[in-house]
Amino acid sequence: MSIGSHVFGDDPNKPALVLVHGLGSAGNIWKTLIPDLMRDFRVFAIDLPGHGDAPVPNSKKLSPRELASMILDHMEE
Repeated sequence: MSIGSHVFGDDPNKPALVLVHGLGSAGNIWKTLIPDLMRDFRVFAIDLPGHGDAPVPNSKKLSPRELASMILDHMEE
């Protein structure tokens, strides 16, 4: 199962800022904030499984801990 992300900014010297939406939303919820955030950060807007561009998960329910682990794994790629 995977998550999706959209990266804004290409300066690897800027600190990463990872934005995670709430359930029932998607990473594009941050679209109005991203231009301002890009001045100081490389912004990663996450799509959790079944939200935005991320594929719909199997029937398995995901705990907050599992979702956090998936985000960390995704960011290490």
